[in-house]
Amino acid sequence: MSHSLDLRKKIIELYQENPCFRAVGRILRLPHATVRNLVGLWQKTGSLEPQYQNCGRPPALGEPEKQRLRQWLEEENGLTLKELQQRLAGHGVAVSHATIDNTLAAMKITRKKKRRSPKKGTGRMSGKNGSGGFPKA
Repeated sequence: MSHSLDLRKKIIELYQENPCFRAVGRILRLPHATVRNLVGLWQKTGSLEPQYQNCGRPPALGEPEKQRLRQWLEEENGLTLKELQQRLAGHGVAVSHATIDNTLAAMKITRKKKRRSPKKGTGRMSGKNGSGGFPKA
């Protein structure tokens, strides 16, 4: 929970008058650990602004890999995730299919799936019974 800047300043003022975390915490009805953490932040940085953390793991694929993916898909739109994974592995980057799929989604790159139907003019034109799709009488 982030406390207001006014409260943070009040904590420092009270701490400078009486350098006891528990005493300041009792006066302001705050846990002494909160007082300790804010005083520590102030002593370390000289600022009372909240410190935002870089949460989570760093992305598995950086900008160079994203550019490669984009280039490969521009050259060959029908590449599968497995083929992309193999190409990345050839560049020393080992990642899962899911990582590639999530990265492409984050890059807003959509891929059309290849059609698995026969080419025009090569498929069967009639039903199973050879009657042009009409049942035998």
